[in-house]
Amino acid sequence: MQLALDKHIKGQYNRQCCGAIAQLGERLNGIQEVRGSTPLSSTRKEKMPHKERHLLFLSQENSSIGSGKRDFMVKLPENLIKARFLIRPNRFTVVAERGGQHLTAFLADPGRLAELLLPGTELYLAPAQAGEKRKTAYDVVLLHRNGTFISLDSRLPNRLFAAAFRSGGLGAFQGYRQLTAEVRVGSSRLDFLLTVGGEKEAGLPGEGLPPCYVEVKSVTLVNSDRVALFPDAPTSRGSRHLQELMALRDRGCRAAVVFIIQREDALIFAPNEATDPLFARTLREAAAAGVEVYAYRCRISPVAARLSTAVPVKLA
Repeated sequence: MQLALDKHIKGQYNRQCCGAIAQLGERLNGIQEVRGSTPLSSTRKEKMPHKERHLLFLSQENSSIGSGKRDFMVKLPENLIKARFLIRPNRFTVVAERGGQHLTAFLADPGRLAELLLPGTELYLAPAQAGEKRKTAYDVVLLHRNGTFISLDSRLPNRLFAAAFRSGGLGAFQGYRQLTAEVRVGSSRLDFLLTVGGEKEAGLPGEGLPPCYVEVKSVTLVNSDRVALFPDAPTSRGSRHLQELMALRDRGCRAAVVFIIQREDALIFAPNEATDPLFARTLREAAAAGVEVYAYRCRISPVAARLSTAVPVKLA
């Protein structure tokens, strides 16, 4: 993994932080699997100035992700049509233009998307299935902007995570064999519960692993420094999920939050401090409490979405 981010990330990150990233990349070159979601090794932390400690987390990257050895892919709907974005009357509806006709489409992403949904932006729409009772005739699937395809379906990251998990491609969760979706915890519903599953057999990987609760977050915002940011609008729900994960960690469970960036141009992930300082602060508290933090980017095309590579997570 090459982390020469100093050529790309400017402005808000100082030279010291960029140097830490570059040094870390050199240390990890040639290593097949990168250990993630924990701070840099204790040896490394001791050598780092106090200001640099706990700044960087590395998402776990299994060599099979993005290497062509396995395909963690979710097919997108067929028969997509191109249209130009016009307006967004409400959070879940857009109006687009195609051949002089105005088309109304459902948007499965409640985020602001202000940097993406600009007049004239090219959208890819999927016709609704015949017989469906609905107000719109199309679904917004993705958009194409500045040479990058970006998924606009906030449900897709959960499908990608499940596909990669079932294929054994997420090294951070090796040893777990059973995935349960939509698990109620306290007053919240978390995306996944991972367990060893079935009867334990001596010597099987995963024996003795604690249950692992996972919350998946969809990320579409990437700034000019190629930093993926979440959220793009304040989210009290997101902060509540982190509180639930911390409580589970206190009870001896594993807990993780996975940010899936629905585009390929991000180099690093960070919480969006300017938009939601509470979420950013809670994420740092969660990481300090032992909640694991991962970020993966995707390769998106009009045919399929693929979980691509892990990216570093910067928490401060």
